[in-house]
Amino acid sequence: MKIARLSLLVANTVLWGGFIWLGWSVINSVDDKHMTGYPNVGQFRYYFEFPLIMFFAALLPSAVLWRTRWAALGTTWLITCLLLFLPYACFYTGGV
Repeated sequence: MKIARLSLLVANTVLWGGFIWLGWSVINSVDDKHMTGYPNVGQFRYYFEFPLIMFFAALLPSAVLWRTRWAALGTTWLITCLLLFLPYACFYTGGV
């Protein structure tokens, strides 16, 4: 069970952390072009803030519950956050 929990933790870190890095680079590349109105607040929130929030929402509760008797709840939380990545990634890339 510990290996599964650790692999879920690493998967969430890599996926949400990768999308934070990708979103930051997208925002910076659009900003470097000095286009009027871009990046707007909605783009910043969708490409950077939401993955950042999900990164911390996935990792903090599971890290707090790691060594307690509620470790199974932390594992369930990691699975839920990992499943939430799939619809987000579908819309992030513009669809199917």
